[in-house]
Amino acid sequence: MTLEKFRLIHSELIEHYQFIEHNLEGIYAVICKKDFISGLEDVEKSNIGRIEHEIKKIEKEENLSIIPQKIYEQIEIAMERRNFWCHNCYVDMTFKTNGDPKKQEDINRLISDMREAEELRKILFEIKSKILHNKRPII
Repeated sequence: MTLEKFRLIHSELIEHYQFIEHNLEGIYAVICKKDFISGLEDVEKSNIGRIEHEIKKIEKEENLSIIPQKIYEQIEIAMERRNFWCHNCYVDMTFKTNGDPKKQEDINRLISDMREAEELRKILFEIKSKILHNKRPII
């Protein structure tokens, strides 16, 4: 894999992580006891961990089940992987003198993490869409 291809996939991976966070913000904004905009403002500067914590808190207080436990586990894994790809990948990975990634395991990890993040993004979007649809006022 060339460095250019690595950077392209890496960028797509970061995009998925950003949308995972965006979807969690939307879920929080829908289920909090405020209007949607105020709910978004509550978490706009929060990290994924805090947003996840707030959603769990509301689920417990309101006896709701919005996000399945399995998905929470995937979010936890995604947060760890996101931290690596955002903060450490270029210093922790080995690159050839031409800049291309050196180890096949690093390339495989990038591709695997990208696929898992893409799937989690879709799942959280579906959850957000479903609860938004259910909150819509009937006209």
